Amino acid sequence: MFWRFGFHNASAIDSLLDKEDVSLEAILDEDDLLQECKAQNTRLIDFFQRTGVLKRLLGYVTGQIEGHEERGRFKYPYVATEVLCGEIWSIVETCIEGKTVDGSWATADLYERILCVGT
Repeated sequence: MFWRFGFHNASAIDSLLDKEDVSLEAILDEDDLLQECKAQNTRLIDFFQRTGVLKRLLGYVTGQIEGHEERGRFKYPYVATEVLCGEIWSIVETCIEGKTVDGSWATADLYERILCVGT
């Protein structure tokens, strides 16, 4: 309850987001990522709405980006799916409306297929 009044400790994700050159993979490696998503961390949501980041998230989910390590093959696609299917409506709207993503990625059909993968 204290987080609503600003009495919470800064998370590891917030400290990562303070860096200018933070990578999506560094964020996906954080253990408390899904909790921060569910808490609607605005800085984290803004990060996920960036064009390059959203493309990489969708790339992991659709299998267009495959990692050479175990994390890249298993963890990143799973966590990316959880982020995209986690009811963060501003990300859903960005995907469907295509505000920041080019036409090849931003279709309602593609996002509907991603939602089916996550369920």
